[in-house]
Amino acid sequence: MTVSRFPSAQFPGFPSVEVEVPEGWLPRAVQDTVAAWVFPDESGDFASNLVLSITRLASSRSLAETTQNIEQATSQLNEVELFDSVDVTLNGRDWHVHEYVFVHPQVGTLIQVMAATNVQLGDFTDTVQLTGSISPVNQERDLDTVRDIIRSVQLTPYSG
Repeated sequence: MTVSRFPSAQFPGFPSVEVEVPEGWLPRAVQDTVAAWVFPDESGDFASNLVLSITRLASSRSLAETTQNIEQATSQLNEVELFDSVDVTLNGRDWHVHEYVFVHPQVGTLIQVMAATNVQLGDFTDTVQLTGSISPVNQERDLDTVRDIIRSVQLTPYSG
């Protein structure tokens, strides 16, 4: 019998992701994500948050293909209005940033800032995505904060 394990050279671990989160933003466990941070809203309204997800593909994927997938998924949202869609370099790595507003069926109008990059390692492509969600009520307080958290991102590929 052969032992196979994760992470290993055959099945590399996910990249490590580091962000600078300001005072008041708390870590939260959120299903189907790697990590999440929330700024609790004492009024009981929607709490601004930032979610980290990593999706693994067993093939190559370019940033242009990731961008196309983001644009396609975003276009399916209710009453979506795009603010910005731009490729940027954050701390030496190419990312795509997509900013838009849409109407969430349970929450109402939300502003989202989504940043994604790809990490190629062997046969795998890991798409790392940070998605910040803010209600219009908290836009002035939290939109630039979410952008700053995303700008702080440091990503280190798995090195085994």
